[in-house]
Amino acid sequence: MTTAHDDQTRLDEDPRTTPPASAAAVPVDLDLDLSSASDKRAQLPPFTVRLGGETWTIEPPDGGLVMELEEAGTTRATLALIFDDQWTEVSPLLDKLDPDDLTKLVRQYARHFEIDPQTVATQSAPNRSERRRLRKQQRR
Repeated sequence: MTTAHDDQTRLDEDPRTTPPASAAAVPVDLDLDLSSASDKRAQLPPFTVRLGGETWTIEPPDGGLVMELEEAGTTRATLALIFDDQWTEVSPLLDKLDPDDLTKLVRQYARHFEIDPQTVATQSAPNRSERRRLRKQQRR
């Protein structure tokens, strides 16, 4: 026998948001299908940089870009990933900057998009001596 309540429940269920019965039976510690972190990051305003008399706009990163940033290894590789299609125009302008400004740019980008700035900054130190300095700071 079907009750009015049962009919209403079936009408309210959306197959796109209702997990299959097999998934509902397994306890989940972290449900990334329902995660709002990516929605939150996508709603952040673009990161803007004034450089060479122009304003450069950088859109929020997705998970793939964040993983690439963590593996980049150098400031140049990190900035190439960050600036993406704008890299060929921006690169000559960045070459003229002080190394501290390059590091500051990477860190502020990471903070703006709520990425762990220490992880990205450590991986993208401008040179070997800067990487050594950052490693020493981490050990303390």
